[in-house]
Amino acid sequence: MPSFEEELIRMIRKQPSDLYILPHDRYYQLSLSIKGTLFPFKQVTRDYGQRFISYLKYCANMAVSEHRRPQLGAFKFTYAHQKINLRLSSVGDYQ
Repeated sequence: MPSFEEELIRMIRKQPSDLYILPHDRYYQLSLSIKGTLFPFKQVTRDYGQRFISYLKYCANMAVSEHRRPQLGAFKFTYAHQKINLRLSSVGDYQ
């Protein structure tokens, strides 16, 4: 499995407006919103998906252990000598 930074770079290269990490029964679906259309990007294990979310929440100064309530956060990610502003939102447990 690629590192979380490598995974994020692979997603950013597609120039999406939004990135989605959605849980399913046995996996997490990484999807990209490009020009208003949602495209599946990759399926990852539940463990990897949960750790990827924790990594992003940590970078955005969000409460990593909070799963029940919605949260907002942001951080700057450097890619190809550019600073990319990422805004994050979590919806909490919805299952």
